[in-house]
Amino acid sequence: MRALSFVGICGLVASLGTSVYATPTPPLKRQANYVNQAGVIASTDAPDTFTQIVGAVTVPDVTIPSGGDPSQLYYAQTYIGLFDANFQYYLAAGFLCFAGSQTGCKVSYEYLPVVEPAGLTGFPISPGDELLFALTVVDNKTVTITFDNFSTDQSVGQPLFNPNVQSAPFTQAGWFFDTYSANDELFIDFGTILWQGSAAITANGDTVGPSEAQTSIPQQGFGQVTVTTSETTISFTDN
Repeated sequence: MRALSFVGICGLVASLGTSVYATPTPPLKRQANYVNQAGVIASTDAPDTFTQIVGAVTVPDVTIPSGGDPSQLYYAQTYIGLFDANFQYYLAAGFLCFAGSQTGCKVSYEYLPVVEPAGLTGFPISPGDELLFALTVVDNKTVTITFDNFSTDQSVGQPLFNPNVQSAPFTQAGWFFDTYSANDELFIDFGTILWQGSAAITANGDTVGPSEAQTSIPQQGFGQVTVTTSETTISFTDN
């Protein structure tokens, strides 16, 4: 993937024109006995809050693990998001890829508690595609998510609405990676996933990148993922 800076990505987000809206569909259900998770979380001090998080990432080429069963389902997802201190309000977007009994990748998003995890039809992605995600808080009821595929020159905007006033502000930002396995302790092979030019922006205009995160997600499950951060990049590498 081309090298993308945070400033460059902000310029791309600002230049995106009218989006073509895609139809949301339920994503792959998270039915798995074994889960491996990794990621980092950054926090901001009240009364400041996070109002946006952006990042660019290339879709990996995934395969079933060595020794895996092709009839079983293996999948992984990576996403960026904003959430409150108690994880009751959650805005996230990214993509998931799967191998084995199902193959392919799709972008996904959620705005909990009102919008459960959903995928998009009409916005296909493939290994090697360069994607840009921008999650923006409009007010305490409305957010927007923009998906941009540099490789296919397609842009999708997804406004999400909470009918109730969100009482807890977004005071945390996160970068995450999860892998799932249904019936064994083997996880999908994905190589390295690299988020570039990624940072969260606060209402006061400060930018917070992955390297400034105060919390690392403890490795859970059976596989191991190496997490590496710099100022505005974070990578997840398959061990």
